[in-house]
Amino acid sequence: MGSAVKFVFTAVGEAGQDLQLQEVELFGPSGQLAIEGATNPGGAAANGQDVSKAVDGNKVDKWSKWFDGNMDTRGNSTLVLELGAAQLVTSYDLWTAGDNPHKRDPITWKVYSFEATTNEWQLVDSRANVLPPLERFASYGSFTIPPPPSSPSPSPA
Repeated sequence: MGSAVKFVFTAVGEAGQDLQLQEVELFGPSGQLAIEGATNPGGAAANGQDVSKAVDGNKVDKWSKWFDGNMDTRGNSTLVLELGAAQLVTSYDLWTAGDNPHKRDPITWKVYSFEATTNEWQLVDSRANVLPPLERFASYGSFTIPPPPSSPSPSPA
């Protein structure tokens, strides 16, 4: 696997509901990053609302949303975004889908970055009880990913 970012959503606005998002965007130091592919391991799309819709660039059409019908049964929903070449992700944004305000909008999640050097997922951001916008087809507002801690300099002997 090349560079990738994984979201693990663990709560939506109303208990017992499944998850939906209109769009997920990733940004680096020079702007929006191209996402090469998206998967939803263990997820269940309905009515053609598969995970590719979360990264198709369409933030205005009701038919272009991602829906995971397994969120309630599994208690979480995973979204993996493939970036191809290694890229620094400095922030991200989520967009609300066209219906069910606050019911299916994610409110709690963790974000991981795939580290090719260690072949492991590293936790880079965690959010809990975020209040999504009531408006539909709306941005949550950008979430900044803190820069990785720099390795400590060796202390002089």
